[in-house]
Amino acid sequence: MEHKEAYELIDAYVFGALSDAEYQAVEEHLHTKCSLCHARLREVGDVSLYLAQGLKESSPSAGLKVSLMQQVSKTTVISKTSDDSTSSNISPTETSSAWLKWSKALTMTGAVAVVVLAFWNVTLNSKISNLQNELANSSIKLDRLADDNSIQNDATILLGKPCTRLVDLAGVEPNPQAFAKLFLHPDEDFGVFYAYKLPDVPEGREYQAWIKHDSVTQSVGVFTVQNDGYALLKFRGLPTVASIDSFMVTIEPIGGVKEPTGMRYLLGYNTLSKIH
Repeated sequence: MEHKEAYELIDAYVFGALSDAEYQAVEEHLHTKCSLCHARLREVGDVSLYLAQGLKESSPSAGLKVSLMQQVSKTTVISKTSDDSTSSNISPTETSSAWLKWSKALTMTGAVAVVVLAFWNVTLNSKISNLQNELANSSIKLDRLADDNSIQNDATILLGKPCTRLVDLAGVEPNPQAFAKLFLHPDEDFGVFYAYKLPDVPEGREYQAWIKHDSVTQSVGVFTVQNDGYALLKFRGLPTVASIDSFMVTIEPIGGVKEPTGMRYLLGYNTLSKIH
């Protein structure tokens, strides 16, 4: 039996739900000391044990007992001799013994069924949860790609216009490797911002971008970075480009702050400003 097939049958193997041939095949595969299958065997075994320990003891209902007693009382034992044949009803003792056997069998069968169903339910819920997480992640990635595509289209529009200017933002110690570029146009109230090689931020923090214009420092957005410290943003509601003196990126608490308080990571100056 191939590893993949054996691995998929480990659950049924633990709960005794395999045919003789399948059981033997899985046994032979396990004898090869396949580490993945043995790990799965331990995992399923632990789960089945926890589930079994969590089961509450229960007795068959009174109605079930009466029904079984009626069926058992109808059973006769036929014995033949060389002279004649006689039949006798099961004695009360035999009836009680039969009931106990039926009761134990039903209890064991019910317990195993509950364990199997509970385990399959846990496994199914786990798979559903994983699929939901994958779907959510895919949706987030799709939204991000759509946003990036929209912003890149805006950048293309800006680059196609005369007088568009490019502002360079350089990394500040201790992260001089970081850098960013900002596309601006004198007739537009937005800019397209690309950042690269920014380090990951600590938990509970994010980057915040700022502009300084007319001696006032103004926030233009917060953001996080993707792989390789990459970020693509559109700064909206910018004042007149000529009035902007400089651009800065700091690290701040999630949600941003009114004025910069954290360490600076990027800094750049606008050569179109009145000051420069």
